[in-house]
Amino acid sequence: MRSLKALQMAVAATNKEVTICRVDQCQQTTREGKSFCTDHIEFQPYIRDLIKRMADRKLEDEQVRREGSKAVNLDGITAGEILLHLRQGGTRTEERLERETRLDKVIIHNYLVRLSMEGTIKFGRTSRNNTCVRLVNYDPSQLLEEDNG
Repeated sequence: MRSLKALQMAVAATNKEVTICRVDQCQQTTREGKSFCTDHIEFQPYIRDLIKRMADRKLEDEQVRREGSKAVNLDGITAGEILLHLRQGGTRTEERLERETRLDKVIIHNYLVRLSMEGTIKFGRTSRNNTCVRLVNYDPSQLLEEDNG
């Protein structure tokens, strides 16, 4: 009986409707009923949104490099990423944040200056006299479940 059930499931799987890519002149099938094949994944709304967000972030970071801390968007992706690193990892040196976020030293410093001006973080010094930053009024025991992982 098990082999009959397996055979029925296999036949049912092959009888699913095939979806063709919506790009003109493309006749490739798509996966899982998506509208576009893997060669045209950039047309998926989710992927288009990601590409736009990445481009917006790059423009914002370059503006922060040129104009300094006044250009920081506190609600932007980069500021959020920095705060997430501090929430998850605690106090960090500027150098470590540079490595973890893969941001240029000037850019990360300008973000940190703005976050400090807003009272979100405080600057300090390590025992080796390196500049470090920590969140203000942050209780790590209040980590959100999604931040853990």
